[in-house]
Amino acid sequence: MPASPWPPPFEATLRSYLPLLTPEQDLKRDLVLVNYGLDSLAAVGLLLDLEDQFQVTISDEHLNAITRIDAYGLWAAIESVRQTAGTEPALADEVGRARGAAGQLPST
Repeated sequence: MPASPWPPPFEATLRSYLPLLTPEQDLKRDLVLVNYGLDSLAAVGLLLDLEDQFQVTISDEHLNAITRIDAYGLWAAIESVRQTAGTEPALADEVGRARGAAGQLPST
């Protein structure tokens, strides 16, 4: 199995918000979060936990985007925010790239 593109704490936190992802299933880069049970209410908790864990701030306007993005897109957004010291457009940009690559993602 290839090395994960994100640290174990990110995967553990994300898995805790994906009730339809079994422990036996790999958390793949292209796993769309909403398809594994992340709804808008859970996204609030996930956002808060990731902000605390990685010392970043992602604006509330991006909550809907979090449910529509894939696992790698969420990690890439976290990394981008960390690297740019608090600027927040990274998540929206990542969702835009995901939509362009995969067509329109399903709405929640």
